[in-house]
Amino acid sequence: MSEWGPYDVSHQVDVRFRLHRFASHIVEHTVQCEKTALSLGITLNDPRAVVRSIGAARGAHERRSPRAVLDALDAALLARASAVGA
Repeated sequence: MSEWGPYDVSHQVDVRFRLHRFASHIVEHTVQCEKTALSLGITLNDPRAVVRSIGAARGAHERRSPRAVLDALDAALLARASAVGA
């Protein structure tokens, strides 16, 4: 258990909660980066949207899946990348 916030000791949370808060914090930063890119005239086109969706799905998968499953997915992706010469 860990304390959440400096003022109230009754707000103890587990590691899972803290990791999920970190993930949502990254999402918040991503939204701000996208807004900044748009204000600079950088368009968020379809390929970027696809990559962003893949990243979000992978993040969710990492929270819920056993390490062996993630390792198998990584191996399959590396095999496909090698097959196309990437």
